Amino acid sequence: MIRSWLGEDDFMTGIKKYLKENKYGNVVNEDLWQALSDSSRDRWDVKSAMETWMVEKAYPVVTVNRRGSEISITQDPFIFANTPASKSSTKWTIPFWYGALDKSGNFSRKMVMLREKTDSFMISDDAKLIKGNYGNEGNFRVNYDPESWKAIAAQLNNDHEIFSPGDRAHLLNDFITFTSIQIMNASIAIEMINYLEKEFDFLPWYSAIMGLE
Repeated sequence: MIRSWLGEDDFMTGIKKYLKENKYGNVVNEDLWQALSDSSRDRWDVKSAMETWMVEKAYPVVTVNRRGSEISITQDPFIFANTPASKSSTKWTIPFWYGALDKSGNFSRKMVMLREKTDSFMISDDAKLIKGNYGNEGNFRVNYDPESWKAIAAQLNNDHEIFSPGDRAHLLNDFITFTSIQIMNASIAIEMINYLEKEFDFLPWYSAIMGLE
C-alpha cells in the first residue's frame, strides 16, 4: 500500500535510506516512516498516516456511494462482531485508489487521500461504474451502494476480464463477506456469483471458494 502511495522510485529511495542509516543498529517503526517521509517528493507524512495502521486492532471498510457524477466515500472500522472496536471513532489515513470505467471500456485510475470519516470527489457523469481499491493495493474492504453493486455485477456478467484477476478476487472476497454478515442484498450476491461460470483464472476462484467455506 505504501509503495503504491509513494510511487516505486520514492519508496525504494526511502528503503535504501533506511537500510543505510540504520545498518548494525537498533530501530523502531518511526525510523522507517521517517526515511519514507524524507524520500517523498510530494512531502507525504508517512509517520502520521501509519500510526493507526500499526496500533488499531481493526481495519477499515470504505463505503462508496454514487449520485451521478458525485462520489462520497465513508470509512468505518470493519469488525465481524458487535464489539466496542466496531463502534470505534478511529480514522485511518487511506490512500483510496479508484478506477472509473468509461463507455469505451477504459479505466481511469486516480487516488484520493481519505483522512476524515467522509470525503467526496467527482467522476464523469457517464462513467459506467466505479471500482474502489482499484489495483487491489490497499488493506481495506470496499462496500458500495446497491446500484453500484448492480453495475459491477452486470459488468462481470457481460465482460469480467475488463477487471484484472486481482480486482475480481477482491470484489468476490468483499461481497461474500458482506453477504455472510447480512449487510448485502442476497439478490445482488446471486448476480455477482453467476458470472463465475465464465471464470477460468485461479485467483478469483480461490477467493470465492475460501469465502464460501
